[in-house]
Amino acid sequence: MSLGIDCSNYGGVPQPSQAACMRDEGFDFVIVGTQNEDIARRQLDVFVPAGFHCELYYYPRYVGDVARLDRVFRLANGFQLTRVWDDVEWNIDLQGPEPGPAFVLPHLRTRIARVQAEGLEVGIYTGEHYWRRMTGNSAEFSHLKLWHAGYGLPAYTIANLPSFDAFRPYGGWARPFAWQFHGTTELCGFSVDLNVTEVPLMADVDPGPVVTPPDPVGPPVGPPPPPDPTLEVIPGANGLAFVDSPSIGFAGWILYNQGVPIWRFGGATHGETAKNFGGAWQWLRNEDGKAVFRASPGD
Repeated sequence: MSLGIDCSNYGGVPQPSQAACMRDEGFDFVIVGTQNEDIARRQLDVFVPAGFHCELYYYPRYVGDVARLDRVFRLANGFQLTRVWDDVEWNIDLQGPEPGPAFVLPHLRTRIARVQAEGLEVGIYTGEHYWRRMTGNSAEFSHLKLWHAGYGLPAYTIANLPSFDAFRPYGGWARPFAWQFHGTTELCGFSVDLNVTEVPLMADVDPGPVVTPPDPVGPPVGPPPPPDPTLEVIPGANGLAFVDSPSIGFAGWILYNQGVPIWRFGGATHGETAKNFGGAWQWLRNEDGKAVFRASPGD
């Protein structure tokens, strides 16, 4: 058995001491989300030297997936990773009506073929209800490994892990390879989901001596991330700033890092406007359709 975590770009980058703490708590594998290539690379820069077995997952958009998979391939090649997971789920509130098998299955086949053509192993991340609705409970992919999401009633914990023998089959899978048993939580002060596998992923891996580098002190080292050429630079800006710029045809919130625009929310080209909250709660979304900031009147 192995305990592991998965993390997305929304949690940021852990400190080396946090990674060491996770190893001390008995966790030995990490599955890193690839929504933001720079953050995923920096997360791997921490987890790989700490001795974790690392893999990747990608959240497809079904339109523009070629570029998103290219991002996955760069990360896999750069860190010599061999397995990636295709995320089959949907958020109706953020992404609109959930598609069915006629739409989902052709795209899924195409993505899997591309990953395999790169010499990488691909698995499926999903939950029973998503899979039954979105694929019609297709068994076409049951030869691939399943990373199953199911949190249990009562909720599973590290002290109360799910039994793989109690897994309810779907999609042609008799039992999962990995089980995500707890959603977003904090481990050693870092935001993660919790997972378990029956097969010890580290059994045949000798990471050698683990050296934990000191946590960085002082200002960030190295240059800020490259700017989005469609957004304005505001020297010295950090965090969220509202920008209404006719020159770039954009009115909405922009997230800045050392003056460099790295994400934009709302506006003419990305989702709903955030210029006037109008007395109602509104979600500000990034390019993945994830809600990352909620604003109310007076915020």
